[in-house]
Amino acid sequence: MKWIFIVNKVAGNGKYKKVVKNVEKYCVNKDVDFEVFYTRCPGEATAITLRYKKSKNIIFAVGGDGTLNEVLNGIVHTKNILAVVPTGSGNDFYKTLKMIPDGILKCDVGKVNELYFLNTVCFGIDADVANNIDIMKIKGISTNKLYIASLMNTFLKYNCKKMTFNLNNTEVSGEFTTLAVCNGKFYGNGFKIAPKAKIDDGFFDFYFVDKMSKLKMFNLIMKLKSGTHDFSPLVHKRLVSQLKVKSKKNIISNVDGEKYINKEFNFKICKKLIHVYNNKKLIEEFIK
Repeated sequence: MKWIFIVNKVAGNGKYKKVVKNVEKYCVNKDVDFEVFYTRCPGEATAITLRYKKSKNIIFAVGGDGTLNEVLNGIVHTKNILAVVPTGSGNDFYKTLKMIPDGILKCDVGKVNELYFLNTVCFGIDADVANNIDIMKIKGISTNKLYIASLMNTFLKYNCKKMTFNLNNTEVSGEFTTLAVCNGKFYGNGFKIAPKAKIDDGFFDFYFVDKMSKLKMFNLIMKLKSGTHDFSPLVHKRLVSQLKVKSKKNIISNVDGEKYINKEFNFKICKKLIHVYNNKKLIEEFIK
């Protein structure tokens, strides 16, 4: 079995240089058969992963949640095992892994239309905040302040989104502050959107939040940080294995940190579709 490292050099302001040195040192000392690849453009991590679809390896996504998502989309329906080396600005799926005992885990995978995802898909203010992070990068905001800067920028201009979704054979329509379809617990660099989500229970934790005033919205955002929003009467949660979300016009979503635009989003949970190698001590060796 070979260890394959797929490295996003853009993620994390150059963190990859130290990580790759640590990887090479560890693998040489432990006599591990390994290869390192660097991505140059969107989609390349998936393409590299697919080169190994007929063998069994551990494939390490070295980057943020976007890199992880690309590697995931090359691993599904193969014998390969996924591992995460978090060097991005958010690393939200890894925050969930850190709360789970080590081992090779059987992990649910979400699917929206033809895209697979591990962590979350969100709409509304959450998606706008995530997608405005690129604007904050252009303005030179430091990595550790990107999400808060984008949050404040988005909050001042935000208008709730008109959406429709099916829930228990009932169609629900309205204006919503946010919708989030969650497999993992965190998004937005540590906001605990789904405190009770499990990556192997066969369900999404689906949240939808009513339209609200800016003042109430700000209070809700503070609750999201600590994971206490479940007690708000404006926040609704359901466990679902399938879901359809639609809009009359194109709407922006955020899929594992990446922008995805459509009018209709069909979700389903794929139970225990992949194996994830969770070895926190090893990962700390790589990123120390």
